[in-house]
Amino acid sequence: MELIEKRGGACCYADPHVPVIPPTREHADFVGRKSVDITAETLTGYHAVLISTDHDAVDYTLIRDNARLVIDTRNVFAVIDCFKLSPTRSGRWLRMNVR
Repeated sequence: MELIEKRGGACCYADPHVPVIPPTREHADFVGRKSVDITAETLTGYHAVLISTDHDAVDYTLIRDNARLVIDTRNVFAVIDCFKLSPTRSGRWLRMNVR
């Protein structure tokens, strides 16, 4: 988030285990930032969704069906086998195998 915002981008985060970012020395600028709900409406409002942590509490099928672009750094779609393109979706998909 830090790198994206330094370059003028806007970022939000969604984490069911961290509803609000606590005080830390490393990321003082993010203290108090609140996790956003993962809904179809919120997902369609972003240019991209970056998956940096694999949580069982996240509905990855909802992300697959509503995000314009998914950058899956945890390879969650290979594990849960929900990475299937649908002809009714207008989004573009880039599949990257990250090791």
